[in-house]
Amino acid sequence: VKHPWKPDHRDIQQNVLTFGMFYGWVILGCCMLAKVANRFGSNTLLTYTVPQVLNDLTITRTQLATYFLLGTVGSAIVQPKLGRLIDRHGGRVTIPLGLLVMGCGMLFFSTSQHSYQIVIGFFLLRAGLASLELWPNTLLCQWFILKRATVLGWQSMFLQGAQSLLALGFQTSNEKLGWRTSERIFSIIPFSLIIPLTLLIRRSPAAISLQPDGLSSPESSDEHETPPDAQHGEPQNTDDPTDEMTDSGQAEAESKSTTEKRTEVEARVATKKTAEQQQKEKEGAQFTRKQALHTAALYPVLF
Repeated sequence: VKHPWKPDHRDIQQNVLTFGMFYGWVILGCCMLAKVANRFGSNTLLTYTVPQVLNDLTITRTQLATYFLLGTVGSAIVQPKLGRLIDRHGGRVTIPLGLLVMGCGMLFFSTSQHSYQIVIGFFLLRAGLASLELWPNTLLCQWFILKRATVLGWQSMFLQGAQSLLALGFQTSNEKLGWRTSERIFSIIPFSLIIPLTLLIRRSPAAISLQPDGLSSPESSDEHETPPDAQHGEPQNTDDPTDEMTDSGQAEAESKSTTEKRTEVEARVATKKTAEQQQKEKEGAQFTRKQALHTAALYPVLF
């Protein structure tokens, strides 16, 4: 039981880290960093390694494109499994796992010598890209509902700016140190984020007794809400049996009035149908009389 004089340690941790603000903004920062780390498996940064990979491994562009295709298709096949992982274990487990896959993929790709090693390296890089693309977005959607589009927009803006700086640094490193050394150096980024994000990320707002978007709990607001009678200083008696009798009498009266109204409507509809039917019969009789008169008038002319 949470006592008012003994605050929960999770609430203390949240207040210390965010200075009293909503902890979802810490989650947003963690997701931004995870998104930056997944850029090393994107086409934008892998493009800078293509010329040196072709010269180093003595393969053609067609062969390299085929290896890249195989690795991408393999990562696409496992994406439904990635979605199931975050549903089962949450972002606190899956996002560090995606960072680990990305770092291992960069190290393995930097040591590739044969075709199957290149395919495995591309598979790990693309799997890390897919996981770190899906899992942070899912985590943000759990923490934000009303501000979801705004938060995703801030994340996208940060990602585009960080990707530009990463591309510049990665290209410069490739030109001066080579693609293998660059992959190993930049693999430090995903590896260095594993422990901090594991400590900071929480699975959902409910894990630290919060509501999405930092809203107050509806249950707590209902508990602390003052009754209208109490606000005016009038006593409130909830155990009066006459109130129950009054409520039952009102319910019976409402049901009777509803039945009477329904009966009245049905009677009106039946009267309207009867009047319409009589009008149709009258019109039919008039038409028959007119037809007989026309026939009688034409009979001498025909015969």
